[in-house]
Amino acid sequence: FEGVKAYQESYGNLIWMESSFEPGSNASHLFQEGDLLNVPESERQIKIFKYVPNFDPEYGMNSRTLRPDNPKIIYSVYERGALMSVGAASPGEKLEVADGKYLVFKGVKPFTVLKIKNDPGMPLAAAGGALLMGGVCIALVFHPAGGKRRVKAIAASWPLTPNP
Repeated sequence: FEGVKAYQESYGNLIWMESSFEPGSNASHLFQEGDLLNVPESERQIKIFKYVPNFDPEYGMNSRTLRPDNPKIIYSVYERGALMSVGAASPGEKLEVADGKYLVFKGVKPFTVLKIKNDPGMPLAAAGGALLMGGVCIALVFHPAGGKRRVKAIAASWPLTPNP
């Protein structure tokens, strides 16, 4: 639009979680894959590894298909930096991550990152490229040798031995 272009730079899924770390209170969070969640009043952390739309243990953290037939969120629990457990939770599944502290994976929200760009020098660069290609074509057409070339071949026998 008027010289401004939009490029898709990346995309992914935000993982929507609801936490109930205190009795009677719920909070919603959106996390990117790889984010850490500190559990309050605890030395535990939850790492959100990846959203897998169609989970199959044989495929590991890769999805069988892109259809969300068996969606899972792969996560791990750490305490004081040491890995305690790794799991795969379905959306809606309630997980106890510490005594009386729960997480519920609600689902995912897709996102995209756009790069907005304006390049005012593009016509000048295109003109330079056209001049370069025109020069190459002219050089090939008006070659000074007139299209005749002499090739000198030297025959050698194998293995090559130095002259005495």
